[in-house]
Amino acid sequence: MRVLYEQYVEVRRRQNESTTALTYEAVAKTLRDSQAKLRAKHAGRSVDFEVAVKEGKTVLRPIVK
Repeated sequence: MRVLYEQYVEVRRRQNESTTALTYEAVAKTLRDSQAKLRAKHAGRSVDFEVAVKEGKTVLRPIVK
């Protein structure tokens, strides 16, 4: 999860988006919460995330496997 966080921060910087309010703990908590909800919705399938740019904004996109 640490690698994903570092990638997310780097892409946000390249997109000239603010990173001052981002903390590893906050991002990790959000990802864990999202992962739990998606697992429940998709019958326990595993969920990964990837860093993507959508409409000029950096996002963490879930990938259900």
